[in-house]
Amino acid sequence: MKEEKLGRKTSPGFADPNAAVRLDTPVSVPRAAPVPLIVPPSEAPPRKSKQMRPMVEVEVVHERSRVPRPPPFSGCYEVWTQNNVYAVDARMRCVEVRERGTGDVRTDHPFVGARLVGGQFQDDSMEMSYPFPRPGSFAVFEMRKNNRRQFTRTSAVERVVLRMRIVTIADASIAPPWESFAEIDE
Repeated sequence: MKEEKLGRKTSPGFADPNAAVRLDTPVSVPRAAPVPLIVPPSEAPPRKSKQMRPMVEVEVVHERSRVPRPPPFSGCYEVWTQNNVYAVDARMRCVEVRERGTGDVRTDHPFVGARLVGGQFQDDSMEMSYPFPRPGSFAVFEMRKNNRRQFTRTSAVERVVLRMRIVTIADASIAPPWESFAEIDE
């Protein structure tokens, strides 16, 4: 008696989903040990100087008021270098540069208005990160001059911060429009 073939020929490792399956032979599948979601502090790797800093830090600012106030620092991202803190908005544009030592705003800084395109690190090979630089790399900004694109980098990045604001409005009947929170392009 000739056995009827079901399904069609497939590449090795792939099977026809409509093919008959024999269930009389038990199949043992090795089970992997469960992977812990949180590493206990006793098993955590030791922290090394500034190289073990998180790629992006998240800071949450909680506010409660009757009317939302404009943010004291206009960027939702911050890139910290040795000398400056660059505030970057949601469109990845540098909107403000502050000196780290004094906190003074530098309105004449050439990166104000420039677009953050990522980070660059080079030793024996080139490493680029997008959309943010990582600590230890250099932040790269794109500037336009006379219809030409020019890429310029900062000094080494020490921190990258995402600043998330949560505003609780006490009187919900006076909730402001979204335009007061976010800059919307028209």
